[in-house]
Amino acid sequence: LYFTNKVFLLLSCKMPIIVIGDISISFPFDPYSVQRVFLSRLLSALNSCSNALLESPTGTGKTICLLCGALSWQKAYPASREHKPRILYASRTHSQLSQVVAELKCATDYSDVNAVVLGSRDQLCVHQTVSKETNAASKIQSCRLKVKTRSCVHYNAWDKQQNSLSKDKSHVVDIEDLVKEGKRGQAGVCPYFSAKSLAATADLVLLPYNYLLDRKARSTHGINLENAVIIFDEAHNIERLCEEAASFQLTSAQLASAFVETQTLLKHIVVRLFSLNY
Repeated sequence: LYFTNKVFLLLSCKMPIIVIGDISISFPFDPYSVQRVFLSRLLSALNSCSNALLESPTGTGKTICLLCGALSWQKAYPASREHKPRILYASRTHSQLSQVVAELKCATDYSDVNAVVLGSRDQLCVHQTVSKETNAASKIQSCRLKVKTRSCVHYNAWDKQQNSLSKDKSHVVDIEDLVKEGKRGQAGVCPYFSAKSLAATADLVLLPYNYLLDRKARSTHGINLENAVIIFDEAHNIERLCEEAASFQLTSAQLASAFVETQTLLKHIVVRLFSLNY
């Protein structure tokens, strides 16, 4: 996080340009040696289209290196090549993504990048009744019903303007921006569907881990992994997230019910086998 006076100083001064290989990187300050090494390894992986496991001590500015390095590489991508790769930047929680957005907006020269933060209906729904649903499944069903019956003014407003949304955004659009826009007037544009449509053309998409790791979530949000640079920030959290995603809970009542049903099925099998033999 950056204090206000520090943000003012950063924005009021021209940021240093460092050159690594053939990539010019705008950086908030003259990078430390460990940051130069980090950026060099990052660019090497990007240029060779290979995987990289990058590690650096706490407090050495990994996030700012990832943002400045990857965005500089993307900006320098040859126009002669087809389909400039977009960047999918994943972190564990939306609160962590908010910190990334804050650094992107206030501490870099890349605040004009075409970027958007993806979220669920829990973060983005502004409908007067749907947003008050406490159960996620109920909220999804209520939303889908209102979309199908065209009874959500926010969705209808988005549907009328969706073709112009991606053309009007050339900066970092975070969840707060989308929600504020959705609450504008009595029929603001739906933040949830706005985020999804903006993500389709964004150069940088920020999203939680599970949106990338879960195939169903990728399909729901229209996330295509082809021709994309995928960054997992704080990647040591991925293992636990995968464990949680593949885990489920069984209550004692469910186990007892399964035991009773198994006994009943076993009795039917025994009776059936006995009737076949005699």
